[in-house]
Amino acid sequence: MNQNIAIETALEVIKTNNFALIGTVNQMGNPNIKALVKINNDGLKKFYFNTQSNSVKVSQMKNHKEGCVYFFDGMQHIGVLLEGEFNIIDNVDAGISEIYQAVETGKFDLCTVEFTPKTLSLYKDYDTEVVDL
Repeated sequence: MNQNIAIETALEVIKTNNFALIGTVNQMGNPNIKALVKINNDGLKKFYFNTQSNSVKVSQMKNHKEGCVYFFDGMQHIGVLLEGEFNIIDNVDAGISEIYQAVETGKFDLCTVEFTPKTLSLYKDYDTEVVDL
């Protein structure tokens, strides 16, 4: 497998997924995984998710920006691991409405999680291709 095929395959898997597994590190240094809804992505450059501003996951991302996002295709046994950095954007910031239009949810304050990947690892057919982005 070459890097171009890995990128093309990864984009296909990402396109078919509405959810991603988000990996962060907690205050004790232990890994944590949570599923978040993917609200948008710009190819492999930027990914956007939403969650509650007061969630534990957001606190972890603010304290330790490095993390990962994992997409998978269970039928074809393909995994896409993106490693990079998280940035928390309050939904009241300018321009965010173009990405996600927050609706009134009562007591919950939502924010947008922006993820910028630095590397891509594609797992397919017992092979791994790593691509620097």
